[in-house]
Amino acid sequence: SLESWKSDGFVKEWSGTFATAVDTNVESESDKKERWVGFPRMNSICSNLLHHKNIREKLQTRSDASQNENKEWNLKHGKTKEDLGTFDWLIASDRNSGARHRKDLSNANVQEFTTGLRGIQSVKSLTAMVVFEKSLDLKLDGIQFTGKDAQYGSLGWVARDTSKPGRERKDGEECWVLQSHPDAAKKLLKGKYKIGEIREMAKDVLIGDFLN
Repeated sequence: SLESWKSDGFVKEWSGTFATAVDTNVESESDKKERWVGFPRMNSICSNLLHHKNIREKLQTRSDASQNENKEWNLKHGKTKEDLGTFDWLIASDRNSGARHRKDLSNANVQEFTTGLRGIQSVKSLTAMVVFEKSLDLKLDGIQFTGKDAQYGSLGWVARDTSKPGRERKDGEECWVLQSHPDAAKKLLKGKYKIGEIREMAKDVLIGDFLN
């Protein structure tokens, strides 16, 4: 639970100043919301959850799963076919685990899982992190955009990353995360498939709109 994460110290509250940009107005958050982030970084949540006496880690390994007659899960290394063990439970943490190309799960009784995942539509997004040599002197740490105001361009959310606990910098530089609105990303990505082209476009568009 969040309470145990807090007491164990690997999440901390992000107590910033937040607002929503509507038309020409930037309206400060009227009802303060709780925002918690991994401390000192986001992957602290994962690493601390895995740090348990009954959990054995095997990283950088793609495994194929099959279910035996006892409803147990057998895992084999995807390349070497090494036996990785037999388990009572299989936890799939991403929607790609239910994709059609996962042939290893095709004979398992997980139709509810795969059918449900295939009904989920992806939301396109462009994201950039920008480091400024000195503070921008903005009084806000996060701004939400509606995506309906042309003057803000592609922006959906911007956040001063260095305002989060654990991300502070001593050199005076300031990091911002810029994220597009889903509607803008859908238009910007239409017909684009080359990752290099997409990265350059994301950089130019997001930074340009943020500076404007």
